[in-house]
Amino acid sequence: GSLGNNSTGNANTAVGDAALMRNTIGYHNSSFGTDTLQFNTTGSWNSAIGTYPLYAKTGGSNVGAGSQALMWKAAGSNNTAVGTYAGTFQANGTNLTMVNNSTYIGASTRASANSAINETPIRTGAIGAGSNTTVIGNSSVTHTYLKGETNTPSLRVAGNTVLEGGTVLEGQVTMAEAQGGTSMGDYQLLPGHVLV
Repeated sequence: GSLGNNSTGNANTAVGDAALMRNTIGYHNSSFGTDTLQFNTTGSWNSAIGTYPLYAKTGGSNVGAGSQALMWKAAGSNNTAVGTYAGTFQANGTNLTMVNNSTYIGASTRASANSAINETPIRTGAIGAGSNTTVIGNSSVTHTYLKGETNTPSLRVAGNTVLEGGTVLEGQVTMAEAQGGTSMGDYQLLPGHVLV
C-alpha cells in the first residue's frame, strides 16, 4: 500500500495504490496516483501526479505530471516533466534513466540521451538537442513566431532566412548568401556597426 515501507520519512502525502510504497527516509514528497514514486526510497521534495510518473525515481526536487512522466528516471534532480510519457525515453527510444536540471513539456517529449543536463524540449514529440539547449517544436512544425522584442547575445540561423518588418540588427552582422538565398526586407544598421 501507500508508504508501506516508510520508517523516518516525514511530511509525505501518498494517495493511490503503491504510491511512495518503498519510501523509507524521503521527506516532503507528494504522490497522487497509482504507482507514483513507487521505487523512491530516500529522495525528497518530489511531486508526482498521474499513473506511474517518477515510478523508478530517486533523487530530489522532481515533478512528474502525466501518465508515465519521467517513469524510468532512476537518478537525477531538479527535473520537471509535464505530459504523458514526457521525459520517459531518450531520442533513440530507450528508457531515460539519468538526467538533471531539465524540463520536458508536452506528451512524448524525449531527452537527447542519458545524462543530459539543462535540456528543455517543448511540444508534443519534441526531442532534446543535448545539454544546455532548448528545442521549441517537433519535426512537423514549419514556422515559429516570436512576438515582441527578442534579445540574444548570439544568433545562428540555418536554412533560408527572411528578415521582415523593420528588423534591427545590432553588433557585427555577417550576411552570406546561403543555398536557397537570403531575403531581407527593411533593415536598420545602427551607427557604429559594420555590415560585412
